[in-house]
Amino acid sequence: MRDIWIVCKKGLKELIGARGGRRGFLIQIAILAGVFGFFPLSQKEVWMEGTMPAVFFSMIPLFSASGVVADSFAGERERKTLETLLATRLPDRSIFLGKVISALIYAWAFTILSMITSLIGINLVKDSPGIYLYPSSVFLFGLVGSILTGLLIAGVGVFISLRASSVREAQQMLVVPMWVLFMAIGFGLPALANALPESTRQQLLRWLAGINPTHFAIGLLIALAIVDIVLLILGIRRFQRTRLILD
Repeated sequence: MRDIWIVCKKGLKELIGARGGRRGFLIQIAILAGVFGFFPLSQKEVWMEGTMPAVFFSMIPLFSASGVVADSFAGERERKTLETLLATRLPDRSIFLGKVISALIYAWAFTILSMITSLIGINLVKDSPGIYLYPSSVFLFGLVGSILTGLLIAGVGVFISLRASSVREAQQMLVVPMWVLFMAIGFGLPALANALPESTRQQLLRWLAGINPTHFAIGLLIALAIVDIVLLILGIRRFQRTRLILD
């Protein structure tokens, strides 16, 4: 665990240094979290009554950590520090997991900050008296979901960064498929639903209405956790410093 933390701390220091030092890093994080946090201003009813916040916060790591994980090994290669890292006595598993955890810490901290700023935004525009807080179920799902999606993007991104020759190449390999998936979900599924016959669409809506939201959320989290575990196992097995040194 100590070896993993050494690599993780190194990654976090490089992350902060690459963004203008600690002050510049905090300013950028505050601006981005503020942008994410003020989304509820135009849809306060949806955010206060529905499950939108939990879904939104679970998706934040997919976008906030993409640049971080792309830099994990490809950045080391560009800065000519990869050989130094691989020459240490740290186990291969510790190097890989340290990079993954450093990206996860960044993504999760960003998500929590976005939660805080979104609550500030909601309380600024709400009509009812008192302080509004998210229901415990929404808050819990958002936190757990952001950890699991953070692990997902970290595991996939670090693995891609291992094979990429530059940070730009890693970002393209990571971000482009993500946006394709996002567009397919956001626009492809609604278009497909509209193309279905009315009877089929009504049956589908009745089936969706009969699903227990809590059970569905738990099942989704379990499935995501299984995918994360598989990705981490594959990443650890595929990470071989001898191959990287030869490359």
